[in-house]
Amino acid sequence: MTDRDARMSLLETSEKEGHSGEGVSGAGAVLLSHRSVTFPPDDQARILRALGRKGSVSVGNVWGGAQALVSAQLAAALDRPILALASSDGEAEAFALDLAAFGVPSVQFPSRDAGARRGGADAASIRARLQLAQALAGPPESRPRAICASVQALLQPIPRMRDLEAEFVRLRTGEVLDVRALLERLVKAGYTREPLVEEAGQVSLRGDILDLFPFASEEPIRIEMFEEEVESLRLFDPAEQRSVSTHEELEVCLASDAGGVEDSSGISLLDLVDPSTLCVRIEPLRIDERGNALKVQSAQHERALMVLERSLSERPVLEVQSLPGEDASLDTRSVQGLSSGVAASAPELSRLADAGTRVVVACLTEAERDRVSAQFEKAGAAGLELVVGFVSRGFRAPPWDLLVIGSHELKGTLGARKRVNARAHQHKVKALQSFFELRPGDLVVHAVHGLARYQGLKRMQRGAGEEEHLHLVFAGDVALYVPASRIDMVQRYIGAGGSGLTLDKIGGQSFRKRKEKVEQGLFDLASELIEVQAKRQLRKRPAWGGDQELVRQFLDEFPWDDTEDQAEVTEDMARDMASERPMDRLLCGDVGFGKTEMAVRAAFRVVNGGGQVAVLVPTTVLAEQHLATFRSRMADFPITVRGLSRYTSAKERKETLEGLPLGHVDVVVGTHRILSKDVQFKRLGLVIIDEEQRFGVTHKEHFKKLRANVDMLTLTATPIPRTLHMSLSGVRDISALNAPPPGRQEIETVLGYREDDAEVQAAFRRELNRGGQIFYLHNRVTSIEAVCAHLRDLVPEARYAIGHGQMPAAELREVMTAFREGEVDVLVATTIIENGVDVPTANTIFIDDADHFGL
Repeated sequence: MTDRDARMSLLETSEKEGHSGEGVSGAGAVLLSHRSVTFPPDDQARILRALGRKGSVSVGNVWGGAQALVSAQLAAALDRPILALASSDGEAEAFALDLAAFGVPSVQFPSRDAGARRGGADAASIRARLQLAQALAGPPESRPRAICASVQALLQPIPRMRDLEAEFVRLRTGEVLDVRALLERLVKAGYTREPLVEEAGQVSLRGDILDLFPFASEEPIRIEMFEEEVESLRLFDPAEQRSVSTHEELEVCLASDAGGVEDSSGISLLDLVDPSTLCVRIEPLRIDERGNALKVQSAQHERALMVLERSLSERPVLEVQSLPGEDASLDTRSVQGLSSGVAASAPELSRLADAGTRVVVACLTEAERDRVSAQFEKAGAAGLELVVGFVSRGFRAPPWDLLVIGSHELKGTLGARKRVNARAHQHKVKALQSFFELRPGDLVVHAVHGLARYQGLKRMQRGAGEEEHLHLVFAGDVALYVPASRIDMVQRYIGAGGSGLTLDKIGGQSFRKRKEKVEQGLFDLASELIEVQAKRQLRKRPAWGGDQELVRQFLDEFPWDDTEDQAEVTEDMARDMASERPMDRLLCGDVGFGKTEMAVRAAFRVVNGGGQVAVLVPTTVLAEQHLATFRSRMADFPITVRGLSRYTSAKERKETLEGLPLGHVDVVVGTHRILSKDVQFKRLGLVIIDEEQRFGVTHKEHFKKLRANVDMLTLTATPIPRTLHMSLSGVRDISALNAPPPGRQEIETVLGYREDDAEVQAAFRRELNRGGQIFYLHNRVTSIEAVCAHLRDLVPEARYAIGHGQMPAAELREVMTAFREGEVDVLVATTIIENGVDVPTANTIFIDDADHFGL
C-alpha cells in the first residue's frame, strides 16, 4: 500500500456501511427485487428508445415507491449506475430507502447544511460528503451503484482530491508543532473556536492543551504541549471529556468541505460520477420550484444552477413524476384509498390477491408483521405477502399485477422512515463539572452572592503561583473573581428566562430574601406532601397485570431501537405498575427524546390491566398531536382512544362523555376540559400530565387530589424547581431521558426581533435550504397578519400559514395538518404551538420579540 493509499484509507467507508454516512443503504429488508417484477416490455422498449433518441425522457403516472422501482429497472436494463436528484434532502432520503427496498443499495449525498445550526457546518453531513467523494475517487469496486442527492447538495462543491490529500497532517509526540499556525489553518478551513470541544468542526485552545475534532474523524483529539513540543496525543470522549486512548503518532484529515456555493476551489459531485450514469429527476416540477427559490436567494445560486443544468444536459436523464409524462405514462396508482385501517382494507386487498395481484405489505418490525397478519387472518384476508421492510409510499400497478403498501399507510399514519441502528454521538445532560463548560455570557448562581453573569477566565496571582479564576459580574457591574479550585461555589443557572433577569448585588438583600422565601415554601410544601403521601400510603391497588405477552408485542412494535435511557425508564415504569403502591413518577427529557412514547407504554399497561387513562395537556394543538400519536401506536390493538378539547365536535364529545363511565373509552386525551365535573370514569387508573407547570392553580389542586388516589405520570422538558425538589427529595420517583435518539437533531430557537431582517432571512433560508420548516412565534393576534406579510416580502420563496387561538377550531386544525404534512414552510403563530409540536422537518423556532414572551 502506498503512503497516499494509507492516508486516503482513513476516509474510506466499509462495504458493510454502504458509504452512506447515515446508514441509509442498509435500512430495512428488501421487499422484492426490481428484477423479479415484470416491467411491460412495450413500455420499457418505448422509454429506452426515447432515451437513446433524445438523451432524456419524461415518464409520468408513476406513484410513490414505483418511482424507485421503475428507475432501478431501467438502470439495470442499461447496466448503468443511478444518480437520483430530488428537491430536498428529505425527498432524497425517501428515494434512497425505496431503492433499498427494491434491492438497490444506495448512498445519500446530503447538503452540507442538512443539519447546520446558525450557519455553522453540519459535521455528519460533511463527513458523509467527504466519504462519498473518496469512494468515487477510488477503485470501481468501491463506488456505489446508486446515489441520491438534493438540488442544494449538488450545488455545493466538494474538495478536489489533491486538496483532500493535502489536508492530511501527521502528529507525533516529541516533535515541534506550530499551534498558532495550525489554529489559523483550521479557522480558515471552517472550524470554529469553542471553550469546549463537543462536536466535529470545533477546536479549543486552553493553555497548553489543544482539543481538535476533525470533520472526517469519529473522535476528537487532545494534544498536550510542553512549550512547542507535543507531549501527548489522546483521543477522548466528547460527552465525558475523558481520554479513551493514548497514541505516539496520529494522522488526521483536516478537510472541512465547508465552502459556499460560490467557492470556486472545489468540484461538483457530477465531476466524479461516471458520465454514463443515469440521472433520475424525481418529481421535476418540485425540483424546478426549489431551483427557482434558490435563484431568488443569490446570483451565485443562479449561476451554479445554470452549470448544473448544463452538466445534466450532457448525460442521460430520466424524469419520473406522478403527473402525466411527455414521452410515456405508465399505469401506476396511489393506494391512499386503502388508508382506512387494516381490518377495513382487508376485503379489497383479499379481492385483488384472489384476482392474481401480488399484494406486498411492508411492516416495520417482526412484531408488527405478526400483529397485522393476525388482523388480516381475523378479517378473512388471504394470499397477502407480509414482509419486514419499509417503503415511503405504496403504489398499485395493474399491468404488473402488483400492489405494494406500507402498514403505516393502511393505518392512515405517517409512519416511521426507518428503524435506526446507526451509531450516533450521545449528548448527555450533566451537572457543571468544569469551568470549561461555561461560555462567556452564561448566567450562574454563586452560593453566597446569588445571580451573576460569567464573563470568562482570568489568570491571576494566588499565593506563590498563578491560578485560573472565574470572572463573575453582579449588579452594578461589580466583578468577583472565584478561584477555579472553588468551582463548587458556582453552578449554572437553569431556571426560565435569561435576558430579562436582574442580577444580584454583592452584599445586598435580594438573594437572601429569595432563599428565605424558598425555605418558607419548602415548609408549606412539606405539609402538603405529608398529607398527600399519608393518603397514598393508606391506599393500595391491585398490580396492573393483564396479558404480558400483549405488552411484549406492543413494545416490540416500536419502530426504533430504544436508547439506554428509554429502556431504563420502561423498566422503572414496569416495576411501578407491578407494585400495589400507586405510581407517582416525574419524567424529564428534551423535545424528541421519547417522553410521549414512554407515556404511551404506561397507558398501554394500565389499559391492558383493565384501567382507563386520562392524558392532560396545556394546549388544544398539543392535545391533537398526542391524540394522533396514541391512536397511531395503539391502532393494532383493541383500544379506544378519544379526544376532549376545543377541537372535538359536539357529536364526538357526547360519545366520549357517555362512553367513559361505561368503560367504552380506554384513553382520553385533552386539555383541562377533562377535569370538568361532567367527565366521569368507570375505572380511572392513570393520569398523564404534560408540562404540569403550565396549568393554573385550580388545576393543580385537582392534580393534588388525583395524586392521592390514582397513578400519576408527569412529563416535562423544563421541570419547575418545586416539582424537581419533590422528585429529588425522594417523595416522587424521577426518571430522565438524557440522551437523544440516534440522528435526532435538536430544535434551534432563535431569540430576536422582527426588525432584524438579516437574522430572519438567514434563519429562514438556512432551514429552507435543508428542506426544513420554521415556527415563527409572534404573540399578538392583532398584528400577526402584517408580520406574515412582511416575512413574505423578506423571503418570498417560502410558503406561509398563520395559526392562533382565536381561529375557528376546524381552520386551525387544517393549518396544523398542512404544516405537519410539509405543505407549509413557515407557520407564523402565537404561543399555541410553542410546546414542542412534532413536525418531522421543523427544527427552527424564531421568536420575534423575546420581551413579550418573558424570555
